[in-house]
Amino acid sequence: MDKIILLFFLIASKTYVISQQSSSKCEENFYNIAFGHFTTPNYPDYYGDNRRCHYSINIPRVRNIVLAFIDFDVEAFHDFVQIGTGEILRENAIINYTAEHFSVRPSMEIASDLVWLTLTSDSSYGGRGFDVAFYQGPHCGENFYGINSGHFTSPNYPSNYGNNLTCHYIISIPEAHSIRVTFLDYDVESLFDFVQVGKGPISHENTLINYTTDYIHLPPPLEVASDFVWLVFRSDFSIAKRGFYLTFSAGSNCDETFYGTNSGHFTSPNYPTYYGNNLRCHYIINIPGVQSITLEFINYDVEKMFDFVQVGKGPISHENSLINYTADYSPVPPPLEVASDFVWLIFSSDSSVGGRGFSLTFSAGQNCGKEFYDDSFGRLTSPNYPEYYANDLRCQYIISIPGVRSITLEFHDYDVEPFLDFVQVGKGPISYENSLINYTADYFPLPPPLEVASDLVWLIFSSDSSVAGRGFVIQYSSDSKCGGNFYNAPTDGIVSPSYPHYDDGDQFSCYEISIPDVSSITLTFNDYDIRDGLGYIGIGTGQDLLENTLFKSKKHYAVLPPPLEIASDYVWIVFASDGSVKQRGFNMTYSSESNCGKRFYNIPNGYFSSADCSSNNCHKGHCNNVISIPGALTIKLVFVDFDMGSPHNYVEIGTGLLLHENILFRYDKLSVPPPRPLAIASDTVWVTFHNESSIDVSSSFKIAFSEGSYCGKRYQDVEKGYISSSDCTSDECKDAKCNSIIHMREAFSIKLKFVEFDMRSPNDYIEVGTGLYINDKVLFKYNSSSQPLQKTLEVATDAVWISFHTYRITGFVSRFNMTFSKGAPCGGRSLNQHTGKLRQKGKTTNYVDDEEAHCVYFISIPDALSISLDFNFGLSRHAEISCGEARHGNLVKRYNDQKSIEVACNMILLIDRPPPERLVISFSVEHNCGRRIINQRFGHIVPSNLHNAHSDDLRCLFYISIPDNRLIFLIFNFFDLEHDQPYIEIGTSSLISDPDSRLHRFTASSNIQYFIEAKADKVWIKIYTGQSEASQGINITYSADPMPPTVPKITIDNDPVTEGDRLILTCHSTGIPPPDYKWYYNGEYLNINDKQYTIAAASVDDSGEYSCTATNEENTTRSSIYVDVLHHSFPWIIIYIAVPTVLCLTATVIVLLCICKCRRKRRKEATTGNEGKIDNAKNIGDENCYLEPEEFIYSELDIPMESLGEYEKPAKPKSYTPAEETYLKMY
Repeated sequence: MDKIILLFFLIASKTYVISQQSSSKCEENFYNIAFGHFTTPNYPDYYGDNRRCHYSINIPRVRNIVLAFIDFDVEAFHDFVQIGTGEILRENAIINYTAEHFSVRPSMEIASDLVWLTLTSDSSYGGRGFDVAFYQGPHCGENFYGINSGHFTSPNYPSNYGNNLTCHYIISIPEAHSIRVTFLDYDVESLFDFVQVGKGPISHENTLINYTTDYIHLPPPLEVASDFVWLVFRSDFSIAKRGFYLTFSAGSNCDETFYGTNSGHFTSPNYPTYYGNNLRCHYIINIPGVQSITLEFINYDVEKMFDFVQVGKGPISHENSLINYTADYSPVPPPLEVASDFVWLIFSSDSSVGGRGFSLTFSAGQNCGKEFYDDSFGRLTSPNYPEYYANDLRCQYIISIPGVRSITLEFHDYDVEPFLDFVQVGKGPISYENSLINYTADYFPLPPPLEVASDLVWLIFSSDSSVAGRGFVIQYSSDSKCGGNFYNAPTDGIVSPSYPHYDDGDQFSCYEISIPDVSSITLTFNDYDIRDGLGYIGIGTGQDLLENTLFKSKKHYAVLPPPLEIASDYVWIVFASDGSVKQRGFNMTYSSESNCGKRFYNIPNGYFSSADCSSNNCHKGHCNNVISIPGALTIKLVFVDFDMGSPHNYVEIGTGLLLHENILFRYDKLSVPPPRPLAIASDTVWVTFHNESSIDVSSSFKIAFSEGSYCGKRYQDVEKGYISSSDCTSDECKDAKCNSIIHMREAFSIKLKFVEFDMRSPNDYIEVGTGLYINDKVLFKYNSSSQPLQKTLEVATDAVWISFHTYRITGFVSRFNMTFSKGAPCGGRSLNQHTGKLRQKGKTTNYVDDEEAHCVYFISIPDALSISLDFNFGLSRHAEISCGEARHGNLVKRYNDQKSIEVACNMILLIDRPPPERLVISFSVEHNCGRRIINQRFGHIVPSNLHNAHSDDLRCLFYISIPDNRLIFLIFNFFDLEHDQPYIEIGTSSLISDPDSRLHRFTASSNIQYFIEAKADKVWIKIYTGQSEASQGINITYSADPMPPTVPKITIDNDPVTEGDRLILTCHSTGIPPPDYKWYYNGEYLNINDKQYTIAAASVDDSGEYSCTATNEENTTRSSIYVDVLHHSFPWIIIYIAVPTVLCLTATVIVLLCICKCRRKRRKEATTGNEGKIDNAKNIGDENCYLEPEEFIYSELDIPMESLGEYEKPAKPKSYTPAEETYLKMY
């Protein structure tokens, strides 16, 4: 009721606003109006039958909108009011009001800047309708941008946070692969007040977790795979508690991409030292146009069976995996040639034990030949056939027909130089060991047909430097796919042909295992004898052979391959041998898992629990549950219940059909799952419950799953195309957001260009970012007021996403069209490596004379303050160095013939013309302390490390960047270096190594300039301590804005001041620029323009009012102080008593000397009476002056009698004027 009364008061005070922004129409849009109200048609009369009225409220850039119902009356259960956000769709409704009476809340706060209401009435009856007011909600919260770590709290923390709050906190750390949120304190009203966490645009759809319940300790840490995370804190109308205190920090990544580089080298993280636990690193090699890529291990040392390197081609998936390096190798795995221009490697480590990791090189084949895929018949020819082929060729032809037993080659023409030019034929991965025959001699009339027992055949045509012929024409064909199976047999044995005898000649065989309704099939090798490169075994699932290959090997294992547990009721096995070497083949048994766990195929949602694992068939100590939704982009899991009674029991979650591979999560009694949903980017997810407890301890869990949704398009390995708003018109686009992803695996860069851009509504916009996750790493945001440039946008990545946000209920239709294409043909990439070498990769020979051609090199070190680069030769005059991923986004400088540079950013984009030889870039991180200060206009720099007694060899860098600012002021508040070895350098721009950007260099012996005005929007400060004892420290104030002087504070060095003392007055004031000072005495200018005013010997006459003014270009401030100079040791009261001697020739004089001081705070005058009698001082001011004895001196003197008499009073000292005077009188 209080809220309603307050609302009516608010309405009454804003009547003129409401009268302009009120409505009783059936359709109305309120745009950019902070306060208003509206009613249903004819209110307060009956609103009418068969109505469907729409109302939208859009207040851009506000965090929430409050709706307050003043009246509500609709027909119960038949007429209703819907409220929602985004596009007006039933799916977007937040709440439906259908009750007969006023049962709605008096007010509600909706976390959106766009809210809609609809009224729907049937054909009979009705009510008054409603009268509702709206206004923008309160503001609280904080934004953190470009800061790698920080903390924040709820309002008033640690006091109670208050009621009816909606606070938004936004954390944006560009280029961070993830953001980790950790609660240090959490105390909110259970179930009613909560903290909501999400990523991307703030909406219910993007929520990851709601912290609503009590926590015994604290909510668990949360790591979000995005560089943009938001938190919303809400409290209701009653009960408030302490709130929360949390920290955030940026995560890291170990992925690396090589695009267009014909050769290169990379290693596992931290190689050759221990690589670490729980890693999952992706390495992608993409060399467009080549027929194959060869991998060669230089070193290999990983934990056997648990850590592994997986190699594949095409889209990264288990189905495209070629081999898993999991076992010990002596000394290293053999070289592997993959018939593709796109190869990926995944390095995975578990939670314990490790090794040095691996080091490997890769190289590319030649750019001639062709690949034939899944065509049963075809024809291939040599280059330029029937004309003579060229010299120095190495062309590769790949024929891949998945599922066939053999491929037959038939020559229709053959004319090559004998013995020097040749055609080589093989099968499997391209290597010398897999070669079947070399056609090198003359053949008349043609070489005989060749049948190869494989579904993958390759040919290499090689020519030398002289003589050529017509070349060849070859026609190929294939037979039908193999048959034979084991049907509905829960367990059996399978052996290769001729086993256990050594095979004789070419062998090819395939086997199918089909056991309906089982959850998994396990294959166990009993014997395995396949020689490296001369035999092949492939295992997978799916009705087409080689469609979903899970295990593929052509190598010899020192020990038996591990068992394979496959989450399917159908498995195929293919075995082939060329017969050139004797080998036994294999012997395996299979078994199936039935009635233990569940398998969900193409079911969009459901649940499973530990109760599904209670069957007696779960005899292996683990229970598998598999969810497979073909075509789904994501599968979401939510733990409804989790209780591991024993520390030996746990739940594992992974992706793919090969169980116990690609493990993503493991939860046990100590590591429980988070309450938020787990969104897994795969169409197949497995969950295994391990019950390994030796005692009967009850453990339980329950998991709900559902399929994710998608709106937009994906362009996989498409080198050019276009994206349009017309891609966002499907029925799946229900959340007013349409996403498009461009993924050119291992591309050095991707080019984008808008050919049309028309945002009709100010609420519509387009975001462009990098990576494979939407709303992750946003680079640009374009809307009606901030439109994209007409020039091409080039981004140094292999994946770009474009998100189109549109709200169609505004009645406007926004549209756009853009083109995309593959960028640079050469370059290199390094991610999250603090030191190393980046070698140029890709093809450059055909681009040297192309003015538009360039290579793109990208280095990202998230926690670096600066990156130093050394080149094996100077860059060209075309070279561009930028900070960030986008070309021209933050250009540092163009350079010519620079072999060593240092750039103050953690991401460097280098673009240069293709060099005449391979470019090698050595990179490193030089600084071990400091911080980056981005867009903070005022603050202090205090390197606390310098106070440490053991702070030898500190190399600190502080980088201040305030975009669009013209000046940055620096003030040295404190500066102390030990001697000349340490130094401080100050400069502008992001290029630290540029001598033109350096402004100053200070050492201990140099005269430091305490105020520096830098005419730039970027300033860097380097502090180097050297090998020396720690200095006292440095304190620097920086500001982007001038500041008026503060009111001066005047201090006296020696207070109180006695006449004759040295008087020092100091004027303290701070301002930017530092102020100038002037001194005044009793209002008169002293012609002193220094911070200090000094009087060498003060007198009583110097007492008075002293004033100081502090002036800079912003203002003048003034302050005064009254100085009272105290009387010295005067007056003297001297009493002489003369006593004659016996002979009266001399007299003994007794001298009593009384030394007094005048005590007063204001200047006073005093008088002295006759004969040395002192009267009370005359009052001039508020206080009296009293004489107080300070010291008595007694002395005896013998003087001649004739010296007795009356004398003049002594002369006054020049340094003071006593208030009272005495004279000497001897009698």
